[in-house]
Amino acid sequence: MAAWQGLLEELVRDRRPALIGSASLLTGNRNDAEDLVHDAIVRTFSRARAFENVNAADAYIRRAITNAFIDRARPRRSWLVAMPKLVVHDDGRPEDDVAGRVDVRAALVEQTSCDCRVGNISKAGSDGNPTTSLVSDVQAR
Repeated sequence: MAAWQGLLEELVRDRRPALIGSASLLTGNRNDAEDLVHDAIVRTFSRARAFENVNAADAYIRRAITNAFIDRARPRRSWLVAMPKLVVHDDGRPEDDVAGRVDVRAALVEQTSCDCRVGNISKAGSDGNPTTSLVSDVQAR
């Protein structure tokens, strides 16, 4: 077993619940938090990194979770700012209910992107262990 696999297993076993809890504070949703944690762990361990111990890996992944959350929020914020400028009637008058339409369109865009991600994310391997899934995801990158 490679050294990174032992560190990954220890991290997932001992720190995953705390990482999900921290990510939940950002997302407000446990499912999104689990996705953020999964993505951060896969990104972190898919590149050769030398962590001294599980505490160093935990700190790095917490920062990666924050960065991933910010990256996911940026396109939505840009969309909400740009959309009112794009919505007009055929005669050139601005739309009266721009806010309602923006929320619906943003929700549809978000739902579509979520549907695409769900097929690629597995929370656990065939043995029910989340580490198995993460190790296979890291090795696939």
